[in-house]
Amino acid sequence: ERKMVDRIKLWVKGGEGGNGCVSFRRSRHDRRGRAD
Repeated sequence: ERKMVDRIKLWVKGGEGGNGCVSFRRSRHDRRGRAD
C-alpha cells in the first residue's frame, strides 16, 4: 500500500491598509443601495 503526500508552500499577502473600496448598486426598485 502506497501513501501519497502532497506538499505546497503558500504565501498570501493582503492589502497595505488604506481606505479600501466601497461601491453600491442602486436602481429605482431599491430604496437603499445594495453592495455590488
